Amino acid sequence: MNETYLKEIKKIFELSEYNVEKNYFAKREDAAIKYLEEAKEEIDEAILECRDKNAIYLEDELGDIFWDYLASIKVLEKEGKIRSIENVFKNCFRKYSERLEILELEKYKEWHNNPKKDEVPKEWKKIKNKQKKSLKEKHEKLYKG
Repeated sequence: MNETYLKEIKKIFELSEYNVEKNYFAKREDAAIKYLEEAKEEIDEAILECRDKNAIYLEDELGDIFWDYLASIKVLEKEGKIRSIENVFKNCFRKYSERLEILELEKYKEWHNNPKKDEVPKEWKKIKNKQKKSLKEKHEKLYKG
């Protein structure tokens, strides 16, 4: 990812923070849920725009999804329903970097080149189960401690 993208993402984060501080919509009691519902609607619109020669509209809808998602996270953070936006992104990175490690395994490469419709590689299931167990342990530690 080049520096220009990172600068644009930073600007979007700053705008989102401003939005959550100033926009009446973000101050509603159910703001986080409303933003997530808006994101769902934008996803449906993006799906409709996934056709040839429609890049302008598709890019716009994808931006809307990102905006509503980011706003929901900021509101949830402000309400104390999540620990921090940083935790959301750290957890996302950890989760998917662990899962993507199996892409280098020879067994996965074989499966990927000749997938059986409903079969998921055993390693993928193993990583997901390990992650679910870890989430449960973290949850119990946070809420039972």
